[in-house]
Amino acid sequence: MRRQCNKTAAVGLALVLLAGCASTAPGPEAADPAEGGLSAQAPSADDLDPDLLFHALAAERLGAAGNYIEAYGHAHEAALLSDNPDLARQAVSLAMRVGNWEGVTTSARRWRQLDEESSAAEQLIVLGLMNQAEFESAARELAPILRAAEDRAEAWREVTLLIASAERDDNALAVMDALVERMPETDESQVLESRSLLLWQMGRPEEAFELARSAAEGSEDTDRLIWAAQLAAANDDFEAALELYQNARAVDPDNARLALAQAEVLRQMDREADAIELLRTVPESTATLYSLGLYQYEAEDLEGARQSW
Repeated sequence: MRRQCNKTAAVGLALVLLAGCASTAPGPEAADPAEGGLSAQAPSADDLDPDLLFHALAAERLGAAGNYIEAYGHAHEAALLSDNPDLARQAVSLAMRVGNWEGVTTSARRWRQLDEESSAAEQLIVLGLMNQAEFESAARELAPILRAAEDRAEAWREVTLLIASAERDDNALAVMDALVERMPETDESQVLESRSLLLWQMGRPEEAFELARSAAEGSEDTDRLIWAAQLAAANDDFEAALELYQNARAVDPDNARLALAQAEVLRQMDREADAIELLRTVPESTATLYSLGLYQYEAEDLEGARQSW
């Protein structure tokens, strides 16, 4: 089941990336028959290349007939002959249809060659490499992304979600291992948090929480503390969640979002009175007043709820 879910996730990710990069420019307007003219759009130099035209048309015809394997071969040849990145993107799409991960990687590399700014091409290269069990190569692609990021923590989260889209769990774990090895300068708590996120995406919440708790130990990173608290709550360990939220609020006492999260944990622990008291101490906002009124209503303090709302 996990393998099938991952395959679906991998295909879904690729389709999202491909759809996001599809051209949205309108086609040329049809010629007015009354004028007796053709489209005003002049053909490009590529349009005059007979080999390119052959491969592009063959790919279109074979794809329409459902022969995606042969269609991909022609589409990739067309991409090699053209400087239009859309042709490479279309080749990637055809390779995806038949699960040709080597083709995905090869055509995505051509796409990136033609459009160096395309993050979608980069991500599809990595997806193809992971699903070919090319762990070191995938890590080699990902490491520069992390090193170039201004927000290293956010980059690790995005990269981890990409790794989690691999078809197989063992492939994803192997890529994470290879990436960590390539990034020796990374803080150990960041590595633990990233591994935690990966395990959570794999449906292994208990292991994810243990790593997140280790990452949060002694940390003053509120995002890291919040992540560990969320996993604790997801595992019904409300005592641990409460402690982690308290630690986060000690770092950022004016953060109303943290107060709301802590109050919700108290509510889950049947400590509504403590939740109400906590929300009375934080600056008023729409969210805090709504939650305060809700808790008061549930505690049958109708007058208090009316005043809060």
